[in-house]
Amino acid sequence: MTDITLKLDERNEVRFDVSITASEKIGGSNGPTVVTRFVCEALDLEYSFPGTIADDGAMQVIIPPMQGKINEGVYDSRLEVIVDGRHFVPMELKTEFAQSMKVVAEGVSVVGQQTKAAGGAVQVTASVKSTPQKHKPLVEKKAQRVIKIKSAKKPSAIALDEMDKLISEL
Repeated sequence: MTDITLKLDERNEVRFDVSITASEKIGGSNGPTVVTRFVCEALDLEYSFPGTIADDGAMQVIIPPMQGKINEGVYDSRLEVIVDGRHFVPMELKTEFAQSMKVVAEGVSVVGQQTKAAGGAVQVTASVKSTPQKHKPLVEKKAQRVIKIKSAKKPSAIALDEMDKLISEL
């Protein structure tokens, strides 16, 4: 289960409600020294993003685009608060990084071959195949058209132009 989803290729702003209470007075005359951060564990690295306390008391963290640094997926993360040198982890969560938009194109190759048949006829065969992506199920589309031109002589320029036009339509 994912607690939050962030966009991998965009800047993200995350807000947490944080309340600090103590049974004794902490800090100096200006109050306690508070450091906040959001930490995301990705493989062998931990990414730490500093937080700030907003006017309404919520903790705000800006997470820059992470594309190229980590892959899409779900990662362990935590909220850390350090008050006058005391370390607290008030929240642990699962964070999913996902692309905001994906465009997938499948490679297409056109294969054509020309052979001579008996009597000087030319046979042209063309097929179109789509190359499946590794994350999609195998899909193969084939279209095949055979064109026979009967002629005792070489095919005329008009016939060749018609063949090229038909091949390009495939």
